[in-house]
Amino acid sequence: MGYLVFILALVTAIAVLAKVLAGKARWLTGYTLRPAIPTATAGVVCTLLFLINCETSPDLEGAAPGMGTDTTIYQSDWGVECSLDSLQQLILQASAAVETDSASRRLAIEQAACLEKHVSLPVDSGLVAIGRGDLEEAAASLNQGLQDVDGNSPQTARIHFLLGVTQALQGDDSLAIAAYDVTLAMRPDHAESWYFRGMSLARSGRNEEALASFDSSLARGRDRCDVWLLRARILTALDRADEAIASYDRALALKGNLPLAWSNRGTMLDRLGRYEEALHSYDSAIAHRRDFVAAWFNRSVALYNLGRTAEALAGCDSTLRYSPGLTQAKVLRRTIMQNAGN
Repeated sequence: MGYLVFILALVTAIAVLAKVLAGKARWLTGYTLRPAIPTATAGVVCTLLFLINCETSPDLEGAAPGMGTDTTIYQSDWGVECSLDSLQQLILQASAAVETDSASRRLAIEQAACLEKHVSLPVDSGLVAIGRGDLEEAAASLNQGLQDVDGNSPQTARIHFLLGVTQALQGDDSLAIAAYDVTLAMRPDHAESWYFRGMSLARSGRNEEALASFDSSLARGRDRCDVWLLRARILTALDRADEAIASYDRALALKGNLPLAWSNRGTMLDRLGRYEEALHSYDSAIAHRRDFVAAWFNRSVALYNLGRTAEALAGCDSTLRYSPGLTQAKVLRRTIMQNAGN
């Protein structure tokens, strides 16, 4: 609609300009502007409609992740640029990580300290409190914020989403899931809510629901490594090895330097008896993390299953070099030696 109004405004503006230029010579001799008035009026009306449309249309692309977070930039005492929008992104990045993201957590604490003196709304105070790690204060501020907003506004959806994140960080996934459900009732296309809901469902042991939630997040554009990794773990727990491998493949295509993902992929291939492919996965895991004990040991098992006993024995020695007390590696090594003696 906005583009149509813009085109109409542009066409009428051109028409007015053409009429003005065409009649320029006659203006000096008493030419009347009355014929141009209707066209000019139409142009003004269309232009106003276009401007109004620009002001009132929601910026869906920008609003979806943060749901209207303030982007005002402040300068911290130590020269770091901070905003509520960047703080929220850091909090979500740290909370969404499959493994601990200490860098995002540290930056969130720094930004929260900078922004604390600039916030006034309860929802913003709650966000800053999450950044500081004061989750009880965050929950209180966010609940206070719910009393000050319209029941079906984007801001309401954002508060429920942040409440869900807060409750999940407090370890109450049941309340977190309920909060995400409220958010999604208002914003069904909010991919972040689907993702965080999936995390809480997975921690609650509700694997089928978690898988559906991750798939909903992917369908709404959150095609990121962490979603595929968690999806692979859920499929592993559901004993759907082929699908788990496909999810690991997608995760590793997005980010290849993930030794644990390579190792877990190898384990799934082992489960299917695809030992040669499993070896490639374990080798990739070790290439990214030389002292990865589980990958060394699982690689030795795959080699043993392939009948490559000399290489399996060398793999056991490598495993024990990094973990001298690992009982499984000692047992496998002893088995290989006994078989070789026979």
